[in-house]
Amino acid sequence: LYSYYNSIFCFAQEGYCIIIQMNIKEEIKVIIARRGTTLKKVCEELSNRTGKYYSYNNISNKLKRGTIKFNEVQEIFSILKYELNYKDLNT
Repeated sequence: LYSYYNSIFCFAQEGYCIIIQMNIKEEIKVIIARRGTTLKKVCEELSNRTGKYYSYNNISNKLKRGTIKFNEVQEIFSILKYELNYKDLNT
């Protein structure tokens, strides 16, 4: 999965779940603001956890283009102490 635009995500934290429809770039920006941190700090932690260098510009460009990898999104959410859940919309 390389493009997350116009996808439906369910973010679970502290026992509640909200289903939203927005692009992943905007959602990550909102969560970063809620956590009182910056994308630069998230990139530093992402680099520490993965052993691969992630610059602010690298992640910012991936978010703008919609080319960020799914595992990168998962790790960013983990850094921000969020959980990414899926809901089958056919049920």
